[in-house]
Amino acid sequence: MHKWAFDVPEPLVNTIGISKRYASGSTAVSALSNISLSICRGEFAAIVGRSGSGKSTLMHVIGLLANPDSGLYLLNGEDVARLSADARAEMRCRRIGFVFQHPALLPRVSALENVALPLVYAGVPLTERMSRAKAALETVGLTDRLHHWPNQLSGGEQQRVTIARAVVTKPDLILADEPTGALDSTTCQDVLSIFSKLHKDGHTIVVVTHADDVAERAERRIRLHDGQLTAPEATVGPPRSEVSQNLTRTRGGAGFIESCRAGLRALNANRLRSGLTALGIVIGIAAVICMVSLAEGAQAEVSEKIRTLGANLLVVVPGTQTSGGARLEAGSGRTLTEDDARAIADEVQGAKLVAPLISRPLQVVNGDKNWATLVAGINDDYLMAREWTIAKGRAFTADELAVGAKVAIVGATIVDQMFADDVEPGVTLRIGDVPFEVIGVLDKKGQGAAGRSQDDVVFIPLATARSRVLGSVLGGRRSALNFIIVKEADPDDVPALMNDIGQLMRQRHQLRNDAADDFAIQNPADILTARMEAQRALTTLLISIASVSLLVGGISIMNVMLASVIERTREIGLRMAVGARRRDILRQFLIEAAMMALAGGAIGIAAGIAIARTTAWAMDWPVFISPTAAVIAWAFTGGVGVIFGLYPALRASRLDPIAALRCE
Repeated sequence: MHKWAFDVPEPLVNTIGISKRYASGSTAVSALSNISLSICRGEFAAIVGRSGSGKSTLMHVIGLLANPDSGLYLLNGEDVARLSADARAEMRCRRIGFVFQHPALLPRVSALENVALPLVYAGVPLTERMSRAKAALETVGLTDRLHHWPNQLSGGEQQRVTIARAVVTKPDLILADEPTGALDSTTCQDVLSIFSKLHKDGHTIVVVTHADDVAERAERRIRLHDGQLTAPEATVGPPRSEVSQNLTRTRGGAGFIESCRAGLRALNANRLRSGLTALGIVIGIAAVICMVSLAEGAQAEVSEKIRTLGANLLVVVPGTQTSGGARLEAGSGRTLTEDDARAIADEVQGAKLVAPLISRPLQVVNGDKNWATLVAGINDDYLMAREWTIAKGRAFTADELAVGAKVAIVGATIVDQMFADDVEPGVTLRIGDVPFEVIGVLDKKGQGAAGRSQDDVVFIPLATARSRVLGSVLGGRRSALNFIIVKEADPDDVPALMNDIGQLMRQRHQLRNDAADDFAIQNPADILTARMEAQRALTTLLISIASVSLLVGGISIMNVMLASVIERTREIGLRMAVGARRRDILRQFLIEAAMMALAGGAIGIAAGIAIARTTAWAMDWPVFISPTAAVIAWAFTGGVGVIFGLYPALRASRLDPIAALRCE
């Protein structure tokens, strides 16, 4: 059994026989072969060798950016070679700091925010990470450049920012890959002085270089040639079976707010492109909101008309009549009489109220004012059947109905036109040449199913209409009616009531079995409901057509996000190198897509409401803005953004960190 000297300090980095191969066409190229080395805590080591010797590959393995194909890698005594991608990202965030040959900085944020980037993925609160980032920049002498963007900094200053970012998390290990390769000699010496100072402060530093002046700063040189160590390195540590596999991790990762901030920066950097991409969403949502608002307004109007008609009503109307061999319109016949109305009231079970009506357009006069309106003769059941209340005054009495008194109840329009917006019961109104006493004013009903105002009417007793006003104008039959309204108490019994009335009318009119009805029974609510269903079907069709714009907008978002992934590949690699997990990258790109869609949705909702109101004003169409519909539409646009942004986000999250960092 192998015995270990426990007085030997455990190394920070310990590789045991690690090898790494890369595929090159149909062959495999060996980048590292059986590398065993140890780097102790607080050591300053330089990995040197010619180009292609495996220096960068070894640094990538040590930095957890790549996994060895074989062998064992222990970081601070923990076997980390076979951790999951997210676990390696967390280790890079908390234990490793990177300094790259070309300063890898986010171009759209300040030096301070660049330095604070690893702390974002470590879950450090905003105030603390800004304080720590500022202290790190002070360490490298950039106190006066905190809020400068990378393009406002010199090459040396940019490299100092990357060094500050590498040390801001107080990592166990700092890895620098050719950190002075792109710098002039003066700046190179300044950067090397910073590394020397960091080493004196106790940091463990591993520098990959082929420059002798850089290697001279290190305490030890590790030389590679063709993927192998030129001299054997002592390996310290227990065999794999005796190494603890436990990795204690604290919860980290970029929070939702930080992902939103990153998304806003990305969208703001390409405002024109983002706006054009969201245009499809804007058009689609605007069209949907406009259609829904107009449809909701139309349906509300129909519902109001159904309400003003009264509940559970049937209307019995005369059939057609023939004149000169031509059939006239429905209801032109004079086949209904008051006797029919009385028979329905007496013989049809379930007929709660029966209200016959005769009417004719006539001129009404008050002083020097006159108005053409509809004059209708009714009985005491009519207003109750229509659920029409009296706002001022009273209804007809039984005696007035019986004797044919010259009294009238007027609608709101008559008051507006004839009495200067106000009337008191007892005033006189002439209908034709006959004076009537106004005893009541009706509540407003609004527009009726036929598009005519229901308030433009004067009601008088049925007997009075027969004897005093209308006379025998209805086909020469004094008892003829325009229609009969029948009210049913239970809406479920309306079909049965229609059947019973039909059978009674055929019997009373002595129609043969093969003869057509000389009357018709209508359900006004059914007619209006059918109209509403037609409007709803048309609206659904229009909304479906408008939704195509949402699909086009979603495809545009996907295309732009895919282009964004390609443009920002190096940024993605940098985020992964400093500790971003795959789900952090996934969430960031999903949030960007969703924010783009939600912004377009918000603009589209505002535009849709404006268009709907303008259309309603210009065309005199009803409109109803539904807050619920607006919220649902806005949430739907967010869903479109997430759905169409998912593939680009997945593609970004699955990038290889090394390949991403090398992307130009």
